[in-house]
Amino acid sequence: MDFEKQIAGLKLVIPTLSPPLGTYVPAVKTGNLVITSGQLPLSDGRLLFKGRVGKEVSLENGQRAAKAALINALAAVKWLVGDLNRVKKIVRLNGHVSSAIGFFDQPKVLNAASDLLLQIFGETVGSHSRTAIGVLELPMGSCVELDLIVETK
Repeated sequence: MDFEKQIAGLKLVIPTLSPPLGTYVPAVKTGNLVITSGQLPLSDGRLLFKGRVGKEVSLENGQRAAKAALINALAAVKWLVGDLNRVKKIVRLNGHVSSAIGFFDQPKVLNAASDLLLQIFGETVGSHSRTAIGVLELPMGSCVELDLIVETK
């Protein structure tokens, strides 16, 4: 399967990375693994969804944020390896959701990112382990931050 064509077919665009917000790199490679830094739902350097899911941000917008952050994580992978067709396996998706008190649907927020990985990479490559953690605050007031661990060819 050509993952780059799959992305285009879904009418998605993998952006050029925004400069890091601190002293880090977007991703590192060790052996065949690529580990991304935490990615926010940024577009053109602008935060798309600010606030806590279950309060200022709806579940649906939290899911949109998770997809946007995932696209940015894939941009970090592509930045490092040059081509997403080098992805052999999505190993792990780690997700943090800025959550209102009493909001317990962090897995539903991150399902949007997990489902998108399956749409892009298919079941064999795209199925992955995952964490879904609720937190009080995230950088820039973001509602979602996630990172990936990816095995490459």
